[in-house]
Amino acid sequence: MTDAVCIDYQLGKNGWSRFQLSVGKASVVVGPFGYCTDALGDLVRAALMIATSGLRSEVSFDAEPMEWRLIVGPYPALSGWADFSLRVLTFPDAGGLPLPEAEGHKLFEAECSAESFVDAVLRVAEAVWDEYGADGYDRVWSGPCGFPLRALTALKAAISVQEPRTHWQR
Repeated sequence: MTDAVCIDYQLGKNGWSRFQLSVGKASVVVGPFGYCTDALGDLVRAALMIATSGLRSEVSFDAEPMEWRLIVGPYPALSGWADFSLRVLTFPDAGGLPLPEAEGHKLFEAECSAESFVDAVLRVAEAVWDEYGADGYDRVWSGPCGFPLRALTALKAAISVQEPRTHWQR
């Protein structure tokens, strides 16, 4: 049994945000990161990848001049690749080029289920939408993309369908 995932996303002013990622009693603060990427949208799309039976997904958060990277992927459990791990790495400025994972500094790693990660992202994206809506999100975030409503809608649709080869119940 793996611990529940919780994400407390703080949409900052002038395009700087952060979130606290918790799995059980372990947690890490990711950020602050800037609006040079579609941070919340990328997080929702990472959850969509996992919800549609993807085995790995990653999100890059630009912190000018560094990068935060969240990697969701297989966790090498004793019984095989049954669960997932959430890892947070940081990288120095690479002049806009992504550095290989091996060059990152690991800040956090925890085991979770795919369902727990996806549910946490769904809850936090819905909370941001409920608090800000489209116009409020655009005013506060100031990024190149608006609120990721299509990605959130796709995530909701994806988890409403039971995959025949999984035990994921909705």
